[in-house]
Amino acid sequence: MRVFHVTTSVLAPGERLRPNRVREHREALRQAVDAVAAGPASLETLLPEQWLALAPAEERARTQLVLEAVFEHARVRVNEALPSRADCAFAWRTLDVARRFAAQYVPGGTIYRCTVIDGIAIELDGGLLPPGIDLSRPVDQELPRVLERAGRYWRGEQPMTYPELLLTGTVIVDGPAG
Repeated sequence: MRVFHVTTSVLAPGERLRPNRVREHREALRQAVDAVAAGPASLETLLPEQWLALAPAEERARTQLVLEAVFEHARVRVNEALPSRADCAFAWRTLDVARRFAAQYVPGGTIYRCTVIDGIAIELDGGLLPPGIDLSRPVDQELPRVLERAGRYWRGEQPMTYPELLLTGTVIVDGPAG
């Protein structure tokens, strides 16, 4: 199957597409998922002092890790059999959708044509993640809003704004999509 991956990284033809970068912070993700499961008060206590020890120092990376933790918590609640985003690479079924996503969320990024060699592809709405999570808002207000979006994501609710593929297995980069 041919798919299209959007990234700001430089990928070489023949390179294997790697899973989500949050995978590199699996322990931090696990602790953040536990905090989400325990509720807003637990997540608030995790964020201020302990966070720098758990995640990269950049605010964007910490925010992304919390967002992925909320989505991981929702995955387990909705359907634990679905693969974790931490174990998946992401792509788009068509060049048109990849271009629309890149234009809106990854300006200046490159679209690569890739080939799925083996594994599974699950289509979910990648448009439900970019609204992110606003950690400057009270967590007890923000968390329910993001959990609701994450539940819709894992249930595969239609219509999908940006139907992305969660890919497990081997995905090889063919080259820039041109």
